[in-house]
Amino acid sequence: MASTAEKGAPSPAREIKTTDLNPVLSAGEDEEQIVPALQSLLRAGWTLDTAGTGVSKTFFFKTYFKGISFTNLVAAESATKKHHPTMTVKFGSVHVHWTTHRPAGLSMKDLELAAHCDRGAELVGAVAQGEGQKCS
Repeated sequence: MASTAEKGAPSPAREIKTTDLNPVLSAGEDEEQIVPALQSLLRAGWTLDTAGTGVSKTFFFKTYFKGISFTNLVAAESATKKHHPTMTVKFGSVHVHWTTHRPAGLSMKDLELAAHCDRGAELVGAVAQGEGQKCS
Protein backbone atom coordinates (compact mmCIF):
# COMPACT_ATOMS: atom_id res chain seq x y z
CA MET A 1 0.00 0.00 0.00
CA ALA A 2 1.26 3.49 -0.84
CA SER A 3 2.15 5.96 1.84
CA THR A 4 0.20 9.17 2.24
CA ALA A 5 3.07 11.12 0.67
CA GLU A 6 2.98 8.91 -2.45
CA LYS A 7 -0.71 9.70 -2.91
CA GLY A 8 0.05 13.42 -3.12
CA ALA A 9 -0.62 14.47 0.47
CA PRO A 10 0.81 17.84 1.47
CA SER A 11 4.38 17.82 2.70
CA PRO A 12 4.84 20.50 5.35
CA ALA A 13 8.64 20.37 5.01
CA ARG A 14 8.59 21.58 1.39
CA GLU A 15 8.24 25.35 1.21
CA ILE A 16 7.39 26.81 -2.17
CA LYS A 17 8.48 30.39 -2.66
CA THR A 18 6.38 32.83 -4.64
CA THR A 19 9.41 33.63 -6.79
CA ASP A 20 9.63 29.95 -7.80
CA LEU A 21 6.06 30.08 -9.16
CA ASN A 22 5.27 32.52 -11.98
CA PRO A 23 1.51 32.22 -11.98
CA VAL A 24 -0.38 34.45 -14.39
CA LEU A 25 -3.45 35.56 -12.47
CA SER A 26 -6.85 36.21 -13.97
CA ALA A 27 -7.72 39.93 -13.89
CA GLY A 28 -9.13 40.98 -10.53
CA GLU A 29 -7.62 38.10 -8.54
CA ASP A 30 -5.85 38.79 -5.24
CA GLU A 31 -2.26 37.49 -5.25
CA GLU A 32 -2.21 37.38 -1.44
CA GLN A 33 -5.13 34.93 -1.56
CA ILE A 34 -3.98 32.92 -4.60
CA VAL A 35 -0.36 32.21 -3.61
CA PRO A 36 -1.03 30.32 -0.33
CA ALA A 37 -3.79 28.27 -1.99
CA LEU A 38 -1.51 27.49 -4.93
CA GLN A 39 1.35 26.50 -2.62
CA SER A 40 -0.96 24.09 -0.80
CA LEU A 41 -2.03 22.47 -4.08
CA LEU A 42 1.56 22.17 -5.30
CA ARG A 43 2.45 20.34 -2.09
CA ALA A 44 -0.49 18.00 -2.82
CA GLY A 45 0.94 17.05 -6.23
CA TRP A 46 -0.65 19.63 -8.53
CA THR A 47 1.57 21.37 -11.08
CA LEU A 48 1.40 24.84 -12.53
CA ASP A 49 1.15 24.58 -16.32
CA THR A 50 3.93 25.98 -18.52
CA ALA A 51 1.96 29.15 -19.29
CA GLY A 52 1.40 29.72 -15.57
CA THR A 53 -2.34 30.08 -16.17
CA GLY A 54 -3.62 26.78 -14.79
CA VAL A 55 -3.01 23.77 -12.58
CA SER A 56 -3.15 20.08 -13.41
CA LYS A 57 -2.87 16.69 -11.79
CA THR A 58 -3.35 13.06 -12.78
CA PHE A 59 -5.36 10.82 -10.45
CA PHE A 60 -5.04 7.01 -10.53
CA PHE A 61 -7.72 4.42 -9.83
CA LYS A 62 -7.85 0.63 -9.50
CA THR A 63 -10.83 0.33 -11.82
CA TYR A 64 -12.10 2.18 -14.87
CA PHE A 65 -15.45 2.62 -13.12
CA LYS A 66 -13.80 4.47 -10.21
CA GLY A 67 -12.16 6.83 -12.69
CA ILE A 68 -15.52 7.52 -14.31
CA SER A 69 -17.12 7.99 -10.88
CA PHE A 70 -14.45 10.57 -10.07
CA THR A 71 -15.06 12.30 -13.41
CA ASN A 72 -18.79 12.48 -12.67
CA LEU A 73 -18.13 13.87 -9.19
CA VAL A 74 -15.94 16.62 -10.67
CA ALA A 75 -18.49 17.30 -13.43
CA ALA A 76 -21.32 17.70 -10.91
CA GLU A 77 -19.41 20.25 -8.83
CA SER A 78 -18.24 22.01 -12.00
CA ALA A 79 -21.83 22.45 -13.12
CA THR A 80 -22.84 24.03 -9.81
CA LYS A 81 -19.90 26.47 -9.99
CA LYS A 82 -20.30 27.10 -13.75
CA HIS A 83 -16.57 26.46 -14.21
CA HIS A 84 -15.33 23.39 -16.04
CA PRO A 85 -11.94 21.67 -16.32
CA THR A 86 -10.38 19.77 -19.17
CA MET A 87 -10.42 16.10 -18.15
CA THR A 88 -8.71 13.26 -19.98
CA VAL A 89 -9.94 9.80 -18.99
CA LYS A 90 -7.63 6.86 -19.60
CA PHE A 91 -7.77 3.30 -18.41
CA GLY A 92 -6.83 3.64 -14.72
CA SER A 93 -6.30 7.41 -14.64
CA VAL A 94 -7.96 10.79 -15.04
CA HIS A 95 -5.94 13.93 -15.83
CA VAL A 96 -7.55 17.20 -14.71
CA HIS A 97 -6.53 20.71 -15.81
CA TRP A 98 -8.10 23.86 -14.37
CA THR A 99 -7.71 27.34 -15.89
CA THR A 100 -9.87 30.40 -16.35
CA HIS A 101 -10.52 31.49 -19.92
CA ARG A 102 -12.29 34.83 -19.33
CA PRO A 103 -10.52 36.75 -18.00
CA ALA A 104 -7.57 34.52 -18.87
CA GLY A 105 -5.30 33.32 -16.09
CA LEU A 106 -5.32 31.45 -12.81
CA SER A 107 -8.27 32.21 -10.54
CA MET A 108 -9.32 31.31 -7.03
CA LYS A 109 -12.14 29.31 -8.57
CA ASP A 110 -9.53 27.10 -10.32
CA LEU A 111 -7.77 26.46 -7.02
CA GLU A 112 -10.95 25.81 -5.05
CA LEU A 113 -12.14 23.28 -7.62
CA ALA A 114 -8.70 21.64 -7.74
CA ALA A 115 -8.94 21.15 -3.97
CA HIS A 116 -12.42 19.67 -4.53
CA CYS A 117 -10.81 17.17 -6.92
CA ASP A 118 -8.39 16.07 -4.20
CA ARG A 119 -11.25 15.51 -1.75
CA GLY A 120 -13.29 13.68 -4.39
CA ALA A 121 -10.38 11.47 -5.39
CA GLU A 122 -9.92 10.41 -1.78
CA LEU A 123 -13.63 9.70 -1.48
CA VAL A 124 -13.69 7.58 -4.66
CA GLY A 125 -10.51 5.73 -3.71
CA ALA A 126 -7.61 7.13 -5.71
CA VAL A 127 -4.37 5.16 -5.44
CA ALA A 128 -0.68 5.85 -6.04
CA GLN A 129 0.47 5.86 -9.66
CA GLY A 130 1.88 2.33 -9.69
CA GLU A 131 -1.32 0.91 -8.20
CA GLY A 132 -3.68 2.14 -10.93
CA GLN A 133 -5.29 -0.33 -13.31
CA LYS A 134 -3.38 -0.94 -16.52
CA CYS A 135 -4.75 -1.94 -19.89
CA SER A 136 -3.98 -5.61 -20.59
